[in-house]
Formats: sequence, C-alpha cells, structure tokens
Amino acid sequence: MLLSFYRRSLLLCAIWSSALALNAVEARAAPKSVTLTTPATPAIESLARQLNAEAIKDARNHHDDPIILVTMADLGRSKRQQALFTQLQSARLCGAIGCATSIYLGDKGRWTEVYNDVTGDITILPTAHHGLYDLGLSKGRKRIWNGTEYIDPLDR
Repeated sequence: MLLSFYRRSLLLCAIWSSALALNAVEARAAPKSVTLTTPATPAIESLARQLNAEAIKDARNHHDDPIILVTMADLGRSKRQQALFTQLQSARLCGAIGCATSIYLGDKGRWTEVYNDVTGDITILPTAHHGLYDLGLSKGRKRIWNGTEYIDPLDR
C-alpha cells in the first residue's frame, strides 16, 4: 500500500514536471510584438536617418517632416541575428494600413534592408523559415524569410 502511494506520488510529480516544461516551451513559442519608439540614443537615431535617407528626403521635398520610430530585435532562430526596425510616420508616408516600415539586418557594422512596406503592427512569430522568424503584420498578413529578404508566402 505504501509502495503504491509512493509510485502514484512519483507519477504525479512526473506529470506536473512535464506540464511545467510544456508551459515553458509554449511561453518561448509565443508571438512577440514589436514596439517601435523614438530612438533611445543619438547613435540609433543617426543610423535610422542614414538608412532611411532617401525616403526622408522625398518626404521633405513634399513639405513633410517624418517622425522616426525604431527598435532592435533578434530574428534568428538558431543563431543571433540582430535586426533594426524603422518606421517613418508622416502624412506622406502613412496610409490606411500603416506607415513606411523597413527592417535591416546587421552584420559586422553593415546593415542590409530585408523588408520595406507600409504596415502597422508587427509581431515576431514562433515559426521560422531558413533560420529567421516569420513576421506577422497588420490585417492578418505574414512575411517569411527566403534566405535573402522577407516575402509574402503566397509569392513563393
């Protein structure tokens, strides 16, 4: 009888531990919202302005002075891949679906644009393609990494 109680206790502990482990996996696999804010440092603002210089110049040529919002996020699933998200907000650069948004991947001080479109909310999804996380966009849209850039999965 005591042995049976002991076995049941061990089984319950094993089940409870498994449930905790599953919850930990689910928490890591949850989508993560990308929150764009005003640049935290002059260096980040300068980098964002430099990377978006053409769009800023075009807006100013049309008497528009865009606000720059930024954030950094890791998009790599298997290895660290820093990304700079930028969004330009102004009358000229925003529409019904959102504002001009770009994503740049950093590699040894060099930044490569891998996404550029008009969007609102961005979410880093738990799914990935070619080692980088997929992106969820406003209006239920999605973008996947094709090894070079983020594309609409329907365009494959």
